[in-house]
Amino acid sequence: VPNLPIYSASFLGGTGNVVVSGRRPFFYIYDTVAGKLDMISKIMGREEKSLEKCVASPDGRTLAFIGNDGYIPLVDTHSKHWIADLKMNGSVRTISFSPDGNYIIGSGSDGDIYRWDVRTHRCVERFSNEDGSISSSMAVSSRNLAVGAESGVVNLYSEQRGYSSGNA
Repeated sequence: VPNLPIYSASFLGGTGNVVVSGRRPFFYIYDTVAGKLDMISKIMGREEKSLEKCVASPDGRTLAFIGNDGYIPLVDTHSKHWIADLKMNGSVRTISFSPDGNYIIGSGSDGDIYRWDVRTHRCVERFSNEDGSISSSMAVSSRNLAVGAESGVVNLYSEQRGYSSGNA
């Protein structure tokens, strides 16, 4: 991949395509079947200097990037255009789609965890991580949310009880 140290890669559903991004204002979509590399020079309407962290929805239709100033820009993979921004307080450190693709869960420097509805782009849940430190990673399953913090603590939350209701 020319001029791009890769920091993030994600399959786009079952399409055979892979999105790759790094510390650059552009990203690539690689068609593994055709062997074609398509450069997307920037997210129109956004001024990100770095798109180093990107996740794809399970169906491969939407990309979510960690943006500037607490923004999570969403991009349609078919048109390659910006479709919406999600916003949190503080800087975004980690994002993930729910397994069904209906939600994006994110966290960052404010120690809070946010859940947005992908269809309406509205925040539907916000709660503080148990230890209150900066989140650095997360994993989402159909039943649980695991949030790793810079403190070294991993908190586990249950979807059945509502994430904000406490540990599983």
